This record gives sequence, C-alpha cells and structure tokens, in this order.
Amino acid sequence: MPISNKIATNILIGVAIFTLFGGNLREKFSNAIQDKIIISFFLFYMMYFIWLIGSEHTLNAFFKLKEFKYIIEISLIIYIVLQKEFVYKILGGFISGMLFSEIMSYCLFFDIPISLYFPFITLKPVHTNVPFMGNHTAYTICLSISISIILYKLLTHQVKNKYLFFTYLLFFTTASVNIFIIYSRLGYILYGINILFTLIFVYRKQFLKTIFIFTMITSTTYTLAFYYSPFFKDRTLAAMNDFKSSLNASYNSPGGIRIGYYVYAWEVIKEHPIFGVGTGDHISEVIKVVDQQETSLANKEALYINYKSGYNASFDSEYLDILVQFGIIGLIVFFNILFQIRSYEQNDRQLKFLQYLLILTMCIIAGPSLIFIPAEVGKTFILLLSLTLAIKPLNFTSAQRST
Repeated sequence: MPISNKIATNILIGVAIFTLFGGNLREKFSNAIQDKIIISFFLFYMMYFIWLIGSEHTLNAFFKLKEFKYIIEISLIIYIVLQKEFVYKILGGFISGMLFSEIMSYCLFFDIPISLYFPFITLKPVHTNVPFMGNHTAYTICLSISISIILYKLLTHQVKNKYLFFTYLLFFTTASVNIFIIYSRLGYILYGINILFTLIFVYRKQFLKTIFIFTMITSTTYTLAFYYSPFFKDRTLAAMNDFKSSLNASYNSPGGIRIGYYVYAWEVIKEHPIFGVGTGDHISEVIKVVDQQETSLANKEALYINYKSGYNASFDSEYLDILVQFGIIGLIVFFNILFQIRSYEQNDRQLKFLQYLLILTMCIIAGPSLIFIPAEVGKTFILLLSLTLAIKPLNFTSAQRST
C-alpha cells in the first residue's frame, strides 16, 4: 500500500479468490459480521446508501458507494484470512514499505536519478518529494503512523537485535526529518501529537519523564525544521497568514478555502441539523449559499474549486462532509467507529496501542482533511485496524486463531 495502491488492490483480489478455497467460509463470514468494528464499518457504508433517498446528485452518491466499498471488503477479507502469526509480519511489511518510500523521497529531494540505478522503479511525484502516493497529506499521515509504531517498539525494548535496533532508530530519525521536507501542515501537527501520545501510552505513570523526552524531541526537531527547512517555514507562515486573512473574510487561499467552507456550510447545517441534505448533495447546497451571500469574486472562485473537482468533490474535511450530508446522525455513526475501536477487547498491548493511535490520528485528520476519499489513507486505516481484530476460533479445528 505505501508503494502502489493499484498493486495492493490486485493482491487483495488474489487473496479474496484464494479465500474461497480456504474452507469453513460460512463460519468465518458469520464470525466476521458479528465483530463490532466490522459492524461499525458496515453501518458507516450503509449510511451512504440509505441517504440516497431524496438525493438530487445520484451520480455523486453512487460514485462514493463504489469508491468506499473497500471499507467493507478489506475488513472482511482480512478477518477471514488473518492468523495470529501473520499480524506482525503484515505490520512489518507496511513499515518496510514506508521505509522504502522514504528512501525514494530523499532521492527526489537530492535529485538522485533513480531510473539510472533502478530502472524497474517508476516514480510519479505529483507533490514535492512524495514518490508514490497521490498527495503529500496521504504520505505524511502514513509516515507519522509509522514513526509512532517505531518509537513504541524502541521505547518498550522489543528490539533485541542491535542491528535491527540501529535500523529502527535510524528510520525514526530520518523519517522525522523527512516529514519536514514535505509540504504538509497536517503532517507537522500529527508528528508532535502522535509522539506525545506514544510517550504518554508507554510512560503514563512517569509524567516528568514523558514531558522531558517529548520536549527534547519536538523542540529540537521543530526548531531545526524552522531554520533549515524552507518547506516547514513557508507552510507555517502561510498558515498564519491564511488565518489572519480569514478574519477579514478572505478565503482565496488553501487554508482560507477550508475556513470559508465551514462558514458557509454552517448555514446549511442549521437548516438540516439532524439528517443532513443527503449523499452527494453537500457541495451544491453550500455553493448555493456562497452564491447568495458571498460578494467577493476572488472568494467565489476559490470556493468553487472543489465544486468543480468531479464526483468525489468534498470540503477537505471529513467532519464537514459527514455533517452536511448526514447531519448529527452521520457524526454519531462516524464516532461509533471510534468508540467501538476504543472499547474493543484486545489483550495484545501493542495492538491496543495501534488502535488508540489510529483513533487519535483519525480524529485529528477529520478536521482539516479527509480519511476515506484518498484511497491511500482510507485503505491504510482499514488494513491496520483489521490487523487488530480478535479473530474467533473455528469450531472444527483445535488450531485456534486469535489475536
């Protein structure tokens, strides 16, 4: 997934085909659909289907149903095929993929001609220093999750081999630098918050130690980044300028557009607070308010950008997309996913850490960005969450599978 979403999809299709020959499919499927996290995924997906009733933009709605089906597919397939001995191998494969992606990111940064040395590797960077993924936000989200997992392993002394320990430590260091040579403000925020959470999770009974380590890591990293990374400095100053401009009702900047959507979406939310406006109708309803109330041509043109972006148009905010389309009911369904993950019975401490980490990351992302529309992000979350599911043992065998 970190390297090629298309190849990952094809592999998953292959896994699904082989699943049919695995035996006891009915019992495995029955166990899967009783899992609370999978049920929460199903309810979230069905919300998009049920809210088709009364939707005026059915093409947009059906497009989302088609795009979001991976939410159900990945979780069901992983549940059915997962065995305990493969959980950390799959997780290690994800980390390895991010490490390889990071190496390619540095090659782009230093203008190293990869094609001369590795002709089988094709880099298609759409954003600066992002080698494989569709945008810098998706890349830094996956990178910040990887950094937190690596830090957890280091702090809990899980790595006994000194060479592997050095590799993990090097990856943590280089990945920390890598985040700050990418144009992603969300990545900068996630980095600090996820590190703080990891430290609290590991040293929650040692408050002073937690604060000391967090201060040392983040103060050093952010200070060096501000003075030596033009990417971080430019994006930080731009964020401050966007906020100041929005106070003067100027929304013609990347940050200003997001603020503008919140301002005008509020008018729609007040009219449809409980059930929203329906699947796929959110953008057009807010644009109607923009047309009625916005007097600045520059603001209108900026706010129209997402409206013209096709069937997957959004407000660049998971919370806002859900609230306008499905109202308070939609937010309850979304937060039910997080609640089910939070209350899920998982005895493996590292997998429980991963669940908490993903909850925190999803909560942060959902404000200024998206979770499910970018395939790299949504599929990563569903895959990693699926690895934490407690697989029920099968009745026909003594070789019980459980995580």
